[in-house]
Amino acid sequence: MNAIELTDPDRGISIFACPGRAAVVFDHGDVLASGRAEVAVELGEGGGSAALALDGAKAELELSPLSAPFEVAGELTGGAEMRLCQALGNLEGRAGDREIACLAIASRSTAPASEQARIHRSIAVVLGDGGVLGLLAARAPGATGHGEEEVAATLLEPGGETTSVEVLLSTEYDGEGRHRRANIELWRGAEPALRGAGTIVCGATLETRGPRIETAVFHWSLDGRPGLGRYEIVSTA
Repeated sequence: MNAIELTDPDRGISIFACPGRAAVVFDHGDVLASGRAEVAVELGEGGGSAALALDGAKAELELSPLSAPFEVAGELTGGAEMRLCQALGNLEGRAGDREIACLAIASRSTAPASEQARIHRSIAVVLGDGGVLGLLAARAPGATGHGEEEVAATLLEPGGETTSVEVLLSTEYDGEGRHRRANIELWRGAEPALRGAGTIVCGATLETRGPRIETAVFHWSLDGRPGLGRYEIVSTA
């Protein structure tokens, strides 16, 4: 594992950090810090730790695994291995030290995303009952909308069962091209579709010299199951 993300609803802290990518720390609706970060994640069966350091924020966390690793993968989207954890620790920022105690997702890339895809989406939702939805999507050159994107998703249930699901994802944007709402439909074989919706809590456009990165915390509901999590869009178009 080499990436960590979490949203602590009781304290209003959200952290998204992955080596080689822009990291961001939200304090409620404000960006506490963003930019290239030093990230170290170590996680074994008995537990582990995560550390993050960037200009304006530093976090140290103890991680306790709550699920087995599970994978989300597609041809264009690339692949990611994810694991649900309990995170305990603290965040040092300009406003002082803050405690962190919440669920988190540790992850690592298992296959690179296609460089031909012009838009990449990633969603990671931690549901209030301990379930997780991991989703990756990619739009190939020539595709014109969500319906033509490759989407891969895996649903982790609270009991530990994982299911690869078929997904329909639609997103609404504001006048500046930032995502604000999303709708999801999930199909698990012949079972009735699960329907979900997400609304932005806070977001930011991360400054990079390459693709445009729009990252946000969304509040989600999946068939009445509340959740919180990241929705990130990386665009080269």
